[in-house]
Amino acid sequence: MLASIPSYRWTVVTSASESMMRSRLAVAGITAPQHAVGGDTVRFGKPNTEGYLRGAAILTRQPQDCLVIEDAPAGIRAGKAAGCSVLAVASSHRPEELQEADWIIASIDQIHIDIHPETATLNLNFPALLSHKP
Repeated sequence: MLASIPSYRWTVVTSASESMMRSRLAVAGITAPQHAVGGDTVRFGKPNTEGYLRGAAILTRQPQDCLVIEDAPAGIRAGKAAGCSVLAVASSHRPEELQEADWIIASIDQIHIDIHPETATLNLNFPALLSHKP
């Protein structure tokens, strides 16, 4: 999924250190974004909004124009409080624990991305287990 998104359109906001995040992504065969927000570079961790606000700034976007993909309640709260839409993946927590997200899916493999060739607009399609947004 990430390989299909231009690198300037996504970043990582994690509670792990940036170096740990980069090594974990490398082991998984995922090229890390040029810039990221690691837990070692923020003053306050999730559920504080600092990480997601910095992530939006890295992408030169307003938070309301960003989609956060999260797997933990603290990250969902941080994303929502920052003003982002949040898609939760029920991989490390049960769907009942992720209710604050706008949408919940069972697996990240269910996300399909189409990129409009002229506008570079990203369209995500996924089968939501739960949706709080139209």
